[in-house]
Amino acid sequence: MQISDESALELSSPEQGLEAPPSVVRRGLDLRSRRLRTTHRLVLYVAGVPTLALISVGIIVTATGSAAREVVIGVLILGMALTVATGVVVTSILLQREARLARLQSEFVSRVSHDLRTPLTSIRMFVETLQLGRAQDPETTAECLDALGRESERLLSLVDRLLDWARIESASRLYEARRCTANTVLDEALQSVDSLRRQYDVTFVKEYTEGLPDIEVDAKAIVDALTNVLQNAVYYADAPRMVWIRTHVVGAMLEVAVADNGPGVPERERKKIFEKFYRGSAARSQGIKGTGLGLTMVRAIVNAHRGEVRVEANEPRGSVFVLSLPLADTPR
Repeated sequence: MQISDESALELSSPEQGLEAPPSVVRRGLDLRSRRLRTTHRLVLYVAGVPTLALISVGIIVTATGSAAREVVIGVLILGMALTVATGVVVTSILLQREARLARLQSEFVSRVSHDLRTPLTSIRMFVETLQLGRAQDPETTAECLDALGRESERLLSLVDRLLDWARIESASRLYEARRCTANTVLDEALQSVDSLRRQYDVTFVKEYTEGLPDIEVDAKAIVDALTNVLQNAVYYADAPRMVWIRTHVVGAMLEVAVADNGPGVPERERKKIFEKFYRGSAARSQGIKGTGLGLTMVRAIVNAHRGEVRVEANEPRGSVFVLSLPLADTPR
């Protein structure tokens, strides 16, 4: 079915009030970030300058004092000054982190607003196409309904991810670990990204350990985590796009490694990419969409299963994300 650009523009016109401009929310978050930066400067000026003066006085009194009393006073002044300096440094670090988090939250709201608007605009466009009678034959009507189904599923997926994040953030998500076969979990995760694999023409290479053991996990949660990692691998892989899924048994854990042939994650970002709202330099430079919550959720899910997730460099290029999962029948 073909819909003209003119009708698409008309249907997505901002006058029709699909949503409030995200800038309304972002201004509030940006204001918070600016206030935190201002508070940071005040702390440095108000507490930092007197602290430096105290340290200088303490050094002078300690160095020039001839009596034991003067030396003790100098040491006390230095101790007090160093205590205040420690407080200033700690407060400064906390304020910087809060300001950075406020900025990342602002960017997050903007991205989510855009991601929500896109399927909603498409849904409204196809609904109006049907309402205005532009679909004049059963085939076109069926195509419109299929498109509505796809966009609704896309919207639901995003909302589900945000709800999952809210449950993880509030520590209210429960995991029911049960014995299951590793092959089943891996196959289900691969099946969930099959349409993405075909869309991006990606080759998946499975390198499994022979006779994979059973694992004890909440299968749905681990499938979600693996799906997120596989999606990232597909998005970041370079042509010809290749993704490898490898397994290794290490002690009482099964390690599942997902490797790609993309640009890789710089070493300085390998810890930051698991922080909430953070998006790596590759995502920003390549314009890859995302909320900055995916890997944070992966880490939370894997940690809840007594495992860990890490990122390494792939050879000759790319990244390897390794998830360790507990084997069945292993002591807690």
